[in-house]
Amino acid sequence: MSGVTPLEVIKLAEGRCFRVVAIRRRGDAAGPLEQFVLEQDRGHRARLYTAIERFADLGPSYNTEQCKRLKGHAAVLVELKVKPSRLVGFYCPVNRGVLVLTHGFSKRSRETPPSEIKRALDLREEYLQWLQRDD
Repeated sequence: MSGVTPLEVIKLAEGRCFRVVAIRRRGDAAGPLEQFVLEQDRGHRARLYTAIERFADLGPSYNTEQCKRLKGHAAVLVELKVKPSRLVGFYCPVNRGVLVLTHGFSKRSRETPPSEIKRALDLREEYLQWLQRDD
């Protein structure tokens, strides 16, 4: 499949329940999730990594307030909450036990902005096309 951007999978955490990864385009210094995390102050960055590690070790049920499926997109998208930030991702449909984080953002309202949902869905589609090409 030509036209599919080559991606790299970056392992963030491996625990008893899940492996958590991020994606970036091959050749980029950082992907959308990595860029977001690096922009945070040291304390908040540590809390983000702790939430990722906790999810990897204990799965989504460790804290149902901190890890939720996105309303209206529950079959596809997951959100890790570390106030005021959100890390958005999806469960890999090919590799069981893998959470792919697409990006992060600072949430300023009750509803997840449609632009952030679209961004996650677009990155998911790009990832799925890349997986098909790699098969």
